[in-house]
Amino acid sequence: MTNPLASAPAAFIVVDVQEGFITDETRPIVPRITMHLRHARDRYATVIATRFVNVPGSLYVTERDWGEMMAEPSTRLLECVSAHADLVLTKHGLAPDREELMTALGRVGVEHVELCGFDTDQCVLATAVLLWDRGIAPRVLAPLCASSGGPDMHEAGLSMLRRAIGDRNVIDATGRPA
Repeated sequence: MTNPLASAPAAFIVVDVQEGFITDETRPIVPRITMHLRHARDRYATVIATRFVNVPGSLYVTERDWGEMMAEPSTRLLECVSAHADLVLTKHGLAPDREELMTALGRVGVEHVELCGFDTDQCVLATAVLLWDRGIAPRVLAPLCASSGGPDMHEAGLSMLRRAIGDRNVIDATGRPA
């Protein structure tokens, strides 16, 4: 199968690969993301990283009693991501600000987006759905995603992604359905 992204400008979005989300479940994915960034960087017109920062009074604090990820070092992107990112979008919820993201993609004429990162069942899913709702078919690189909630949550996220954005848009690193 040929890569559908090869004929049009593409972006790569790396979701929340930051210090505070490194767990036994997510750590093994970091070398894969690093290798992809090193070896596939020329496929992308831009690389965008998202960075989650929790804030006092957020729903995470008031509804989930979770006050983590409010400051460095937990909010710091891993060096392997920040070294390749053309733009970092800080977000305070599951997905980046839609207008900020769409403006960034529009500046470089991007027609397609591949994405990866943490957590498959939350922020990767929300970012993919945001893109979908804005008329961009996201392609989620399943082998470059993980969930700090463990393998069951990762698999649940992939199932939800397949239902929300279609089987053909949950792919491996070569562009084949995963």
